[in-house]
Amino acid sequence: MYGCGGEAIGLSLLILGLCYVTNPNNPLFVREIFPWPWIASVIIAFQYGFGPSLLSIAVIAIYANTKLIAGDMSLTDFQSYLLSGVFLTLICTLFSSSWVRRIQNTDVLQAYSEERLKSLSRSYYMLRLSSDYLEQNIISKPMTLRLAFRELQKLNLNADTLLSPDVAYSFLQIISQFCQVNVGGIFLYQNEWLNPEPFVEIGLVGELVTHDPLIKRCMESGEISFVSINQIEEASDCLYLVAVPLLTSENGLIGILVIKEIPFWNLNEETLRILSILAHYFSQEVIVSSEVTDFLRNYPDCSVDFAKQLIRLIPLKENLEIDSALVAVMISKKLRAHNVIYNLKNQHRILDSFWSVELEEYDVLITLMPFTSSAGIYGYITRIKNYLHTDLGFSVNNEEIRIRSMQLYADTPFYVMQYFLNFINGEDIG
Repeated sequence: MYGCGGEAIGLSLLILGLCYVTNPNNPLFVREIFPWPWIASVIIAFQYGFGPSLLSIAVIAIYANTKLIAGDMSLTDFQSYLLSGVFLTLICTLFSSSWVRRIQNTDVLQAYSEERLKSLSRSYYMLRLSSDYLEQNIISKPMTLRLAFRELQKLNLNADTLLSPDVAYSFLQIISQFCQVNVGGIFLYQNEWLNPEPFVEIGLVGELVTHDPLIKRCMESGEISFVSINQIEEASDCLYLVAVPLLTSENGLIGILVIKEIPFWNLNEETLRILSILAHYFSQEVIVSSEVTDFLRNYPDCSVDFAKQLIRLIPLKENLEIDSALVAVMISKKLRAHNVIYNLKNQHRILDSFWSVELEEYDVLITLMPFTSSAGIYGYITRIKNYLHTDLGFSVNNEEIRIRSMQLYADTPFYVMQYFLNFINGEDIG
């Protein structure tokens, strides 16, 4: 502020001095074409605003007053000179303020536009990285998790429900395709002894080094183990990258899946979790037949596929927190002529299993939906309601059509199914 005032006074004195040198008889240029001393006030008004320009006006007014006292200027000329100069300065100040505001607004808009452009550039860059990652992910994982489970469902055990080399090798091929495993194998655990010879292998995994820190940790913890400084202190001594136990539903050890070579970018948390899920699912397949027999003994009209899937999925919920769901569509027997149950079966997803149950007043289609959260249940029910209303012309949640749903929880398959059947029957489930 003080710098502006000094500049205003100095510039005014400088211009007055120049005017005196060029026109000593009339330095204020009174009654001339233009009162040149007011140029100082105009410049200060444009540069700093009306406040500092008042100092310039004061300097000129003081000098004009000395001329008035000396008799070199009449009172009328003095008044008109000051009034015209003040008005000129005020008009220039208003003009300057208007344009300063416009320039400031333009600067603000430009700053916002630049910041927005930078933000969009960063977003575009992240989108490009995400696209590259997605492309790499699609290339490295040519099948989805659902398709991987679908392939696992096609694996068949021999007549004695024992694990055969063909089935185990097919499982390794699925693991190799989904997780890009280059070298790995399955080693069986029999008679409380881990056989070092590979039961099946992809690549050349060789004889198992049972004293490897990774293998020891996997055997002791019964959980997936992988090379990590946080997990294994002797990580530099490990010959293998990942070891996954193959456990039955009763935590009995069948064997170990050992991975020796896998691409560096694939050894991440997502891959390890998928390995755990696939290995857990596969190990349940080995002894599922006896459990299916027990389940079908209690529910003889249940389909074998439905029973097998239910027995596999409940341990996934208990051990890995993988959600699955049961959805029952209850159709009044009065609507049997419309084949509603048959039409609903055509709306299933690739992994879903069905069980048709006949109650006293309703025909019930129970759908077992693997890997389905509460949001997935809502989406499925909404799709079924839209199909019933749009394609078949039926309304839902009345006496003729009802829908019930439940997520699987950790208990025996028999009690989970009994609970759900009581629920759709409206019986006491407390």
